[in-house]
Amino acid sequence: MITEMNILRLEKIVAHYAMLDFLRANPKNKRKIRKDGTYKHNPYSLSPLTNEAREMLNLARQKENISKEDEARVKYYLFKHLFINDEIVDISSRYLDMRTEQIKENKDGCYTC
Repeated sequence: MITEMNILRLEKIVAHYAMLDFLRANPKNKRKIRKDGTYKHNPYSLSPLTNEAREMLNLARQKENISKEDEARVKYYLFKHLFINDEIVDISSRYLDMRTEQIKENKDGCYTC
């Protein structure tokens, strides 16, 4: 069984990889400022690492009809990230409290913000 904490960890992994993809396409020292004071951003696409994390998150959100093999894949992915990138997966208590409140408030079962 995949817990809510594991889903939150996967969300944080996806957000981290997506931010790295954005920063790769838009480095801070090369941003251009428009006349109105906003920054011009270059378009970017998600890397294979980010897409793999998104796939694992989508698998984890299927609570009822997830197979044993898919559940094992998700758990292995999380296990791998716990030992390689433990600073990404570490969830502060404030973030956890905020996300659990959002999930409780949402009655239809959707996990998006």
